[in-house]
Amino acid sequence: SINASTGTITGTPTAAGSNSVTIKATDGSGYFGTATFTWTISNTVAVANPGNQSSVTGSSITPLTNSATDSQSGATLTWSATGLPAGLAINSSTGTITGTPTTAGTNSVTVKATDGSGASGTASFTWTVTNTVTVTNPGTQTNVSGSAITTVTIGATDSSSTATLSYSATGLPAGLSINATTGSITGTPTTGGSYPVTVTATDGSGYSGSAAFTWTVTNTVSVASPGNQSSVSGTTITPLSIAASDSSSTATLTYTDGGTLPAGLTINALNGSITGTPTTGGSSSVTITVTDSAGYTAHATFTWTVTNTLSVTDPGDQASTSGTAISPLDITATDSSSTATLSYAAAGLPAGLSIGSSTGHVTGTPTAGGSYPVTITVTDSAGTIAHTTFTWTVTNTLSVTNPGDQASTSGTAISPLTISASDSSPSATISYAAAGLPAGLSINSSTGTITGTPTTGGSSSVTVTVSDSAGASAPVTFTWAVSNTVSVTSPGNQSTVSGTAISPLTVSASDSSSTATLIYSDGGTLPPGLSIDASTGVISGTPTTAGSYPVTITATDNAGFSGSDTVTWTVTNTVSVTSPGDQLSDSGTAISPLAISASDTSSTATLSYAATGLPSGLSIDSSTGVISGTPTTAGTDPVTVHVTDNASFTSSASFTWTITNAVAVTSPGDQSSVSGTAISALAVSASDSSSTATLSYSATGLPAGLSIDSSTGVITGTPTTGGSNSVTITATDGSGATGSASFTWTVTN
Repeated sequence: SINASTGTITGTPTAAGSNSVTIKATDGSGYFGTATFTWTISNTVAVANPGNQSSVTGSSITPLTNSATDSQSGATLTWSATGLPAGLAINSSTGTITGTPTTAGTNSVTVKATDGSGASGTASFTWTVTNTVTVTNPGTQTNVSGSAITTVTIGATDSSSTATLSYSATGLPAGLSINATTGSITGTPTTGGSYPVTVTATDGSGYSGSAAFTWTVTNTVSVASPGNQSSVSGTTITPLSIAASDSSSTATLTYTDGGTLPAGLTINALNGSITGTPTTGGSSSVTITVTDSAGYTAHATFTWTVTNTLSVTDPGDQASTSGTAISPLDITATDSSSTATLSYAAAGLPAGLSIGSSTGHVTGTPTAGGSYPVTITVTDSAGTIAHTTFTWTVTNTLSVTNPGDQASTSGTAISPLTISASDSSPSATISYAAAGLPAGLSINSSTGTITGTPTTGGSSSVTVTVSDSAGASAPVTFTWAVSNTVSVTSPGNQSTVSGTAISPLTVSASDSSSTATLIYSDGGTLPPGLSIDASTGVISGTPTTAGSYPVTITATDNAGFSGSDTVTWTVTNTVSVTSPGDQLSDSGTAISPLAISASDTSSTATLSYAATGLPSGLSIDSSTGVISGTPTTAGTDPVTVHVTDNASFTSSASFTWTITNAVAVTSPGDQSSVSGTAISALAVSASDSSSTATLSYSATGLPAGLSIDSSTGVITGTPTTGGSNSVTITATDGSGATGSASFTWTVTN
């Protein structure tokens, strides 16, 4: 349509055709103008391509309906096709292609849709028609080498009724062949093995079909069944040898169980020996397969039964308290099979308790007291069953508070001690009993109060048992120590002399227990030689060794209680030395050994000797007290001998030791001289017993004119007067000792 004001033409054409159009424009005064032109409307036809098609000769196709659209709504389309396979046609009104193709080949097809205005559209595609050759599979074939087979005829069909088929085969066992015309397979197989065979049937158009199957040619292998076997899991079996034979004397046999042996057992592939330790109970159907080197097999099947040994550890009788959750009780079970799964069940458990079927844990809170016979049953995954039975006792709860260990003194009444107890049952009547109370004490059975005065010292293990009217009871144990007081009266410090028996000393002691018996001991502290009577406490004996001894006297009663007192006990020694009297010796002459005699009141003492003032050349042996030696110097010596024992006690003896010298003058013999003539010097010889002495010389009666040198003893001079003279020569040492010699000296004129 055209807009009268603007002259714009709009709208949608609905029909194809050629239209002569005149446009007229008129103004308000009635003047107008026109223009004429042709307006052609054409339709657009679009055909949907159905895609390439495939069909098989001899089989009606599934109708193929083509679709198309026309830009003119309501247009009627007419269908046509070129290049359709022989046997197919298109419906001109619907565009549907139907029919049965008769000839194989590839066809280029064009489908055309035309409307009433002559407008058209096309779609082109390829239509392939094939023959179908079908070969019937004869199935797997099995024959024995060396035996002619029964003829196997291969069946085949072709979708084309006029086709002629020819046959071929690949993979046939050696010795067999197929007839190309009939498809019959004949012959005698010569070689054992498993052959994948493909049979192909081909028609004149080159279309073919095939069937594949296996043709097995076997040797004959024989296996002897060993018979049914039975073993116990966890126990190594006695090796079992499988016996087998092969129709081929050169064949090598291989053995396998195909995984049918009980777990834990294996078969030796080379010799057929079955060994191992079965791990799992059960009945196994075992198939032993023996295969030779050509792949031929034989089987032996038997049953191998493995039984498990299942044991349950008795947990022992159990005791629990009602109302209190039990500590989980683990039921322990062992199975000879390492792979077995155990399940647990219980009969007779106290109410409130249960057992975990997979864990064997008994848990819960018992609700009723009583004695329950419980049976635990454990079953493994192989059906093996084991039991254990025990008693589970459930009691009420009775609590007793431990009063703690007690300490008392014999002879003194105790402060009453009340035992505190409670019962889970508020109506229960509680009674008390006690065992092991110290003598003199007792418990009130109704109140639980312990009273009395202990009479005997000692440590008592006391058990108080509280019982209720339902028969429940609870004990509490503690120690009650009763001590005695033992007092020892000090005898004071003591002083005695070794070697002298002491006056018996009685030690006095008392005990707070009137029934106690006392035993006395010194613990080895008394001076050696003294001892104490264990029963009377009397100390007696003779001390043997000096010293200051801290002595502890302990009095112990028959309950083990003790008292003690410590004193100092001093023991002194008396050392006595016997004076040997004054001594007289000559210098230069060894003395006869002089033994100093000494004694000690201590029989164990060791004496040592020393001396002061001994003459030079003499000494005393410190161990023996023997004085020996050779005096060298004359004189009178005041000597003191000191004797000391090993406890440092000492004594001494004094005496005088006089040493004299011996002077000897050798006579020169009678002398003769002439007066007025000087004499030859005459040396007088003298000696002294003291090696240190110095001699001086003198003479009487020398002839006039002669003299003696006082230091050397040499006589010199010239005699003046004749006559016979009696001469005496005297030698004197420093100590005053002298010696002389006399002779006659004759002087002649």
